[in-house]
Amino acid sequence: MIDIFHLHETPHFLYTVCIERNGGFNVITHFQWKPLFEDKKLPGWRISFYFKQQSFQGIYHKNGEIEWAGAQPPSEDEASVKSMIHELMLFHVYE
Repeated sequence: MIDIFHLHETPHFLYTVCIERNGGFNVITHFQWKPLFEDKKLPGWRISFYFKQQSFQGIYHKNGEIEWAGAQPPSEDEASVKSMIHELMLFHVYE
């Protein structure tokens, strides 16, 4: 189950998202996105967020693929992080 907390929001900024997994919680904070291209009709978005006190950045493609720029989440957390990001993008970009 994914809970999205709107603590502070602007058009391209969502503060916190939390997912429950195996009785524990994983949290993404300071999630931001912006269009990859000036022509906002073209798909693709730059994303950035914090997870476990580490900054992550990447490109979210229209097919849901995430191209990490630099560090990527630990392998044991990557599936839940991707799930949270997909949920956020569906909720805010494709609404």
